[in-house]
Amino acid sequence: MRKVLLLGGDADANLGDAGILAATCRCLADVDPGVAITIVSRRRRANSLPGVARVVTPGPAGFAWLLDAARRQDLIVVGGGGLLQDDDSRIKVPYWASRLLALRVFQRNIVGLSLGVGPLEHAESRASARMICELLSSISVRDEFAQDWLQRCSGRPVAVVPDPAFMLEAASEQNAVDYVRSLGLNAERPLLGVAVRGWFHKRGGFVPRKVRASLRLRDRHGRAEREQFTENLAAEIRQLARRLDASVLLMPSYRLPHEGDLEASEALAARLDGVSVGLAKIDDPSLFKAVAGRLSLMVAARMHPLIFAASMGVPVVGLAYNGKFEGAFRLLDLRGQLLDLELASNGTDGWLDAPVRAAFAASCAARDKTAALAQRVRAHTAALLH
Repeated sequence: MRKVLLLGGDADANLGDAGILAATCRCLADVDPGVAITIVSRRRRANSLPGVARVVTPGPAGFAWLLDAARRQDLIVVGGGGLLQDDDSRIKVPYWASRLLALRVFQRNIVGLSLGVGPLEHAESRASARMICELLSSISVRDEFAQDWLQRCSGRPVAVVPDPAFMLEAASEQNAVDYVRSLGLNAERPLLGVAVRGWFHKRGGFVPRKVRASLRLRDRHGRAEREQFTENLAAEIRQLARRLDASVLLMPSYRLPHEGDLEASEALAARLDGVSVGLAKIDDPSLFKAVAGRLSLMVAARMHPLIFAASMGVPVVGLAYNGKFEGAFRLLDLRGQLLDLELASNGTDGWLDAPVRAAFAASCAARDKTAALAQRVRAHTAALLH
């Protein structure tokens, strides 16, 4: 039996991080049916995912338990989501450096798997990233964007291993159909999926947005731009839905209040007059992926809804707020269907037309590409146990 501790992003609330966790656990359990995995979670229990034998509660109270768990492991795997980036907060990368430094005292075999890295605009972030590289036995990042940022901080070799979310198994098609119908939508009618987010950070301050929200500190940064973007996107989605004779399915993937995805989806829905609209509140990443597979098109400002949809052969259009979107689309060999959010916010009528045409032209090839990417990350993850 091998004992593995998995550390990653917010898999309790972020569907992308949850998909990474579920896919990684499944891969490890397939390679070694006797693997005993420890995860950090508030909502999951032992045996809730393949191979999971122990669950440690996050937060200061559970940190002593985490250190004890580290001492008992054969391997610690760090990955899942954008762990090393400072466009949310300047605290984030130093936090992860200090956390791994403490774990390294108890367990020397720590690897980075498909890390999300960048941007790292602040000096302390780059210094912390350099420290993290020294603490890890091996390092892989999820795309060339992340590789470029991390290589600026360290001379260590950094491999590109695709996002583990590519490995995620979808729920059954019938479950997806039943869910769509539960929202009052016709499952046989074309569906236009939209995943928006509530804010578009560029360079974070010291206090994370999550903490500011918990302290009820008002944050008006970029509000006018977001409202303009919502108006522009609503106009495009209305036109597109009518051309496709489609219902619109809003699919927020990170519904915590400080992220604002749910609020942004509701604001968009209020502007889609004359269009049949459903709002999906899905907590299971496998069901999310299956529902994404029912779409005719996915337009998203979140990366993992794009990965899930593309993996199901659905045309995708990305609304990018940083370079990780370009990194993912480069892996998928997709061109012409990625828009910068700033350009989208100020776009003229019809700004979504060209990317949509490119998306429909590339969807079949993208599905084949996602299967190859899934196999790459599966092989690398399996090798970690050996």
